[in-house]
Amino acid sequence: MTSLLPLVAGALSCLPSAAGGFGCNTGWSDDYCPAGGSYLSGCARGGYPLLPEQPDWLNLRARLVQDMFGQPLLPNSTSPSKVSTFSAVHRFPDCLYSVWGDGDKSACEKEVNVTELVWEMDARINETFSHKLQSKVFITLNTSGYAPNYWTDHLENPDFPVLPRKGNTLVVFHNGHGTSKGCPTYGDTDGVADWLNQLGFDVAMVMMPFHDCNRDPQGPFDHEWFKPFADAGLPWVKFFVEPAINTINYATEVLGYERIVMMGLSGGGWTTTVTAALDPRIMLSMPVAGSMPCDFRHTSWDFEQFCDQSWARIGNYTALYVLAALEPGRTSVQMIHEADPCCFHGCGRHRRIEEYNAYVRAHSQGQFRTAVTEGNLHQVNLREKAIAATLIAKIQRGKEISASDVDSPFSILSEGLDAETFII
Repeated sequence: MTSLLPLVAGALSCLPSAAGGFGCNTGWSDDYCPAGGSYLSGCARGGYPLLPEQPDWLNLRARLVQDMFGQPLLPNSTSPSKVSTFSAVHRFPDCLYSVWGDGDKSACEKEVNVTELVWEMDARINETFSHKLQSKVFITLNTSGYAPNYWTDHLENPDFPVLPRKGNTLVVFHNGHGTSKGCPTYGDTDGVADWLNQLGFDVAMVMMPFHDCNRDPQGPFDHEWFKPFADAGLPWVKFFVEPAINTINYATEVLGYERIVMMGLSGGGWTTTVTAALDPRIMLSMPVAGSMPCDFRHTSWDFEQFCDQSWARIGNYTALYVLAALEPGRTSVQMIHEADPCCFHGCGRHRRIEEYNAYVRAHSQGQFRTAVTEGNLHQVNLREKAIAATLIAKIQRGKEISASDVDSPFSILSEGLDAETFII
């Protein structure tokens, strides 16, 4: 087994830059979790395994699938429990002339047609411990032909917008632990799906078990509910990942999409990382504030993310990053915030982030890069949207993503490490 690089203990801090960038101070004297386990907050008490010198990546992926799904193959369903359509009225968030001026609010509204999929999964240990999970997915189409009817020389435009139409690329966006704060319309109160639609991309919005549109008023409410499955050695990660994989099945085999992109925030970033590691159909994955390797102390994580779970003992986070970019033509761009108040901040960690990036790139045939963006909110910020939009557009047009494409000017992570120097 390989060893981790030695780390120098010291107070982690980042000060605002002269240009007015964000700053953070973790308050930790030691940001390192040893592989043997630790009782420090943010570390896995049971420890975590290191990767072998020469991993068999395809075998590792197969073992992860077996552990997570209890079978050797990924789910292959193309038949949701329910498929329905409905319309929702959306108001352009930037149409301020109808708020501050005397424009008609109706001029800033559009009707969005939504296809709703419902995937049902039986989570059962015995007669007294079971639950039927429902995972709702909302598909919305490219609306780039729509625009607010701004007044220009007493004329509103456009009078006849181009109606939404299906494209060849689907972006599966996972909103994590509560981006939508409930389930209004199609779960897009933060506007990520609408932003992607306006850019010309079709979107499938997916959510965590027990959260947002998947919330059951009768419970359960917490992901610790799955602990008895883990204790009994039963597969349980499938309840987090299967809805996304089956949505990809439906999208490619029923709806005819040719290219799949996946993106997510927070717990949705974690789900994006795991799903992309397992499913090579995902050409581009972009987890936002979703994970970091197990030797970093974690400020916040949920049951499914712990580094001593059975799946993590097969392939740790570094392994997942490799698998998401393993094949030629695949790309994974991990985005984290310099001063994220929730999870996976970049402050004080740049050198170590560069180290695991060098390892992943040395072991994958696709593209992998971590972009650390200036930001102090746990969200998909405008810098990350700019990075994502450029990369999705290349996938949509069938163009290859190069190493220079993933080196974004919005990333403040330094460059220039030799992959052979580092051992992960």
